[in-house]
Amino acid sequence: MSIYKELKSTAFTSLKLVAIIWVVYILDVILSGIFNYPLTQFGIYPRSIRGLMGIFAAPFLHGGLYHIVSNTLPLFFLFTIFLTIYKKNAIKIIPIAIIFVGLITWIIGRKAMHIGASGFIYFLASFLFFAGIFEKKMIAILTSILVFIFYGGMFWGIFPSHPYISWEGHLAGFISGIILAFMFKPKNELPDNEYHNVKF
Repeated sequence: MSIYKELKSTAFTSLKLVAIIWVVYILDVILSGIFNYPLTQFGIYPRSIRGLMGIFAAPFLHGGLYHIVSNTLPLFFLFTIFLTIYKKNAIKIIPIAIIFVGLITWIIGRKAMHIGASGFIYFLASFLFFAGIFEKKMIAILTSILVFIFYGGMFWGIFPSHPYISWEGHLAGFISGIILAFMFKPKNELPDNEYHNVKF
């Protein structure tokens, strides 16, 4: 498959993810306004049993129009690049990433409701950057440089700033990206059809 077709395919997948998040947001607005039943109550509430539910729900929940709009473009862009380069392992990496980001947030977070896709966005940026370094492949390195240029400012988001911003979720995503980039880096295996000198 050509790079154009690959990008078109992965961009469409990313678009579907973004569409789901917007549908959930619109549903939340309707349920909150009519039935006073906000879906944001199912976010991550640290160190509570009920809050564990938010590990899987939180990335799809947003607290307002500005919140979801600010997450839409970086999510689409980074997820498209991620799927294009790491399509082979994406189905393994994504569920682990969601669990890691959510669980770390649940452990270290303040006693507040943590919601939004930004934790996953930080994971994607961190994973792409460090995977590029670990793999020492030109395409991965170029991607890591692009991520740093366009999203390098995101680094400051892992530190406490605004009281209504979950820096803990950002930090959880950043840490998860490093861990998974290391876990899934290619292993240097010896060719099966050659003999090698070994010392023991």
